[in-house]
Amino acid sequence: MDLQTLIIDNEKNSLYRKGTGYFCVCLFLILTAAFQVTAMAQSKMLLYKIGSEKTTVFEVDDEIRFKVKGSEFFNKTTIVQFSDSSFFSADYEVLIGDIEKIDIRDKRPESRSLGKLGSFFIYAGVFYAAGDVFNREVIQDLDNHDYTNTALISGSLIGTGAVMKTLNKGYFRVNKKRRIKIID
Repeated sequence: MDLQTLIIDNEKNSLYRKGTGYFCVCLFLILTAAFQVTAMAQSKMLLYKIGSEKTTVFEVDDEIRFKVKGSEFFNKTTIVQFSDSSFFSADYEVLIGDIEKIDIRDKRPESRSLGKLGSFFIYAGVFYAAGDVFNREVIQDLDNHDYTNTALISGSLIGTGAVMKTLNKGYFRVNKKRRIKIID
């Protein structure tokens, strides 16, 4: 091997070592940034009642419907980030102290199932009445127009469904006993 080949091999090894060093530094920066993003994403907003163990949790990327004090309408947005006393959406910041109500119907599974069951009973009552009337008038061709049993059964099904839908607790009203807290 001559001197020229040794110099070229040495330069290649030194570039290789520099490239490995740059690669390690870039990998370290990417992993550090990814860890910080996941560390920020661990913030949560808890809705809780004092003396109760039930909590409702909102996290980053959750959709939230809320009503601000003094407003007539609910706002719907996606949570992007939390701070100590507020949460951020893509358009604005909402202070926790300004929130009057939060819609939690989609966050609690018992709420969803009770609402769906109530709808099922209402539809069952309507379809029972329509089916019985169709059966008596069209298929059996009866002249007897006594629908008291049909009215009682379909009315009780519709009434039960309406009661179930009203028992569906859909809103979290912020007051002295019910509070909002942001945790890391």
